[in-house]
Amino acid sequence: MRKNLTLSIGFPLLLISIFPCTALFLDRENVVLAQSTQTNQSQKSQADSLIKQAKQHLEVSQNLEAFNAYQQVLDIYRQLGDLQGEAESLNSQGTAYYNQDTLQSAWYGYKPIYFENFSSTKAEKSFKQALEIAKKIGNPKLEAEALMGLGRDVDRKSNQAEAIKYYEQALAIAKKIGDRQSEGRILNHLGAAHRSRAYFQKVLDYHQQALAVSKKISDRPLEASVLKELCSLYHDYDPNYIDKPSLSKIEMWQQSINYCQKSLDISSQIKDIPNTTKLLQFLSSNYEDVISKEQVIKYYQQTLLIAKQTNDRDLQKKTITSLGNTYHELGQYQKAINFYFQALKFEPPVLETAIHSENLVMYSLYKDIARSYGELKQYTQAIDYYTRSLAIAKFYNKNNRGIVKSVSFTEEDILLSLGDAYYDSNNYQKAIDNYQESLSIYRKDVRIQVRIGMREMEEGSIKA
Repeated sequence: MRKNLTLSIGFPLLLISIFPCTALFLDRENVVLAQSTQTNQSQKSQADSLIKQAKQHLEVSQNLEAFNAYQQVLDIYRQLGDLQGEAESLNSQGTAYYNQDTLQSAWYGYKPIYFENFSSTKAEKSFKQALEIAKKIGNPKLEAEALMGLGRDVDRKSNQAEAIKYYEQALAIAKKIGDRQSEGRILNHLGAAHRSRAYFQKVLDYHQQALAVSKKISDRPLEASVLKELCSLYHDYDPNYIDKPSLSKIEMWQQSINYCQKSLDISSQIKDIPNTTKLLQFLSSNYEDVISKEQVIKYYQQTLLIAKQTNDRDLQKKTITSLGNTYHELGQYQKAINFYFQALKFEPPVLETAIHSENLVMYSLYKDIARSYGELKQYTQAIDYYTRSLAIAKFYNKNNRGIVKSVSFTEEDILLSLGDAYYDSNNYQKAIDNYQESLSIYRKDVRIQVRIGMREMEEGSIKA
């Protein structure tokens, strides 16, 4: 009886001792699972936020910022094992890289933005990885984007025929799934790829199709990009090499200006600062026979405003110098001098022995100031600034033998201009001395020899 009682009491005690441990184990497992789920959700939320930021950066040509955001997203998706997210990030990284590459190479004077440890080789690898994943998970949209990226890669390597094949594959997929945004971009790239093949009408057709798509889906960044391509197309093609040309060169340029201005308007509205700047520089630098100097000045003033707002000192300096050159061409020499002196404020006070672009700019600015003073018949000032420019040229001739000529620090031209300034100020002997020194540097220049002879003859006739 006591034995049975012991058993009946012991069994419940055993259960009581086991169940709390089991319950505790299950609770811990649930906590770990909950924490893991919470971590994944937090990472997914972070990735979604980064993607939103990256897309906004891409729309306004902030390509490095977009690239960096997609790199973070890529790391998150790989940790989560999210193949679709990984493929999207790989495609987008490559796109950011090539968008920047296009911006730098196709438009005048753009300051390079560097992608650390990332090159065209890695961009190609990214697109190929994305293509492999897209096929694996059966995502045609990502497949089309990867093919478009590969097309851009080989297009940049001057293999247009292969690029067109990639683009055509991508276009077929985009049309099949109704992805109008990708369709518009691919059509735009197809136009660019055909350009080097001299098919003006075919290039024009592709860009016009892309433009129609961009307007249909209200894609403003795409519309601005297509208009920019049309601007470039009409600027670059020579009517003599087009079958049945309907426009003269000037008329082609007028069309180019029209498209550029439309692209500029949209880029300004969506606050795409890099492309806005490029379009302003392109317009102000390429249409001297079509655009008035007053309009060129307006473009420079808009560029200068952007440069100040973004604290881009290099762009400020270049634009101020360009304003000086334009006012000189208009015959407003004092105004030109004022801008040149503003540009000089950006230059370092001490010259370095090594070749630097800043020093070349100072050398050129002194020449420009002297030239404008010469036009104002203020020869003392002209001689002063030609002498300063000459000192820089001699400094580099002395310290950088063998490479000076490649960066245009030319003594002989300054000496020639200095000789003219001395001659115009009636100091004929000084003029001849500078001409002779110039000739000793560059004896084969017949132009200098003729000028020396003429000045000596004139001096003789004056003395007589």
